[in-house]
Amino acid sequence: MLLQLGVNYAIVGAYANAFGLAGYAEVVSEIRRRWDAGDRKGALDSVPLEICTDLACFGSAEDVASRVRQYLDAGAEVSAIHARYGAFCFECCPGG
Repeated sequence: MLLQLGVNYAIVGAYANAFGLAGYAEVVSEIRRRWDAGDRKGALDSVPLEICTDLACFGSAEDVASRVRQYLDAGAEVSAIHARYGAFCFECCPGG
C-alpha cells in the first residue's frame, strides 16, 4: 500500500514536479513512463521505498513531530498532516 501511494502521487503533475525538486526526477519519469504505457505493475515496481520514507512522515506521534520539525528547520513554510490510523503501515514502514 505504501508503494502504491508513491505511484498515485508520482502520476500527478504537481506532485511529480515536487518529487523531481526533491531529487527524484528520474524515478518519477520511469514511474510515469510505465504508467502511461499501461504497465501498472512496472510502475509500482519502479517506486523505491526511499521516495515514500524521504517525502512523508510515518510512525508514532513523536516520530512524525520530529520529521515535521526537520522539514520546518530546513525551511519549509507549510506542512500538512494527514493522520491515518489502523493497518496502514506494515513491516517496511519505519515506526510501522
